[in-house]
Amino acid sequence: MSKIIKVDFTGVESFQRCTEGEHVVKLVSYEEGTSQEGNDKISVKFEVVKGESAGARVYETFVLTEKALFKLKGYLEAVGIKADGKLKIDLDKLVGKVCIANIADDDYNGKIRSKIAFFKKLEAKATETDEDDEEEEEEEEEEVVAPPKKATKPAPTPPAKKEEKKSPPPKKATKPVVVDDYDDFEEDDDEEEWEED
Repeated sequence: MSKIIKVDFTGVESFQRCTEGEHVVKLVSYEEGTSQEGNDKISVKFEVVKGESAGARVYETFVLTEKALFKLKGYLEAVGIKADGKLKIDLDKLVGKVCIANIADDDYNGKIRSKIAFFKKLEAKATETDEDDEEEEEEEEEEVVAPPKKATKPAPTPPAKKEEKKSPPPKKATKPVVVDDYDDFEEDDDEEEWEED
């Protein structure tokens, strides 16, 4: 006879380890607390939002001591907050902020875990792709924009020479020729060349 158990997985997250390298991350939650040494700390959860590791969670602890504040300063500057002098930080406003985190594997008590080596501004990476996109858009615009037509009125008829009097060729019943673009118009070889005034 099989044993059936009831389990509630509501709110339980699947574990996905982040690959090493640079990833776009978003701060999804934080928790204030005290470190083992008795110092104030902020435990932060980040989520990778792009790439093959999208959805992976990475954790960081910002200990609020003079020796460890460089980590929090690096993060704040990466999300566009100038971290100089004395600051009051609204932690709720950090939730949802996006930046780049350089992720490295770390051996902790015999287990490999993802660790944030450093943070940097998203613009540093986005600017390169934005410039490439802008160049592509400019090229597309250049291709789309047609040059102005040179001749929008019918082509002028060549002036007749006064010296020679030729009898006009017999008229044939033909449809009128409409010239849309002067560049596309080709003269007959039999006609004499002429220059536009």
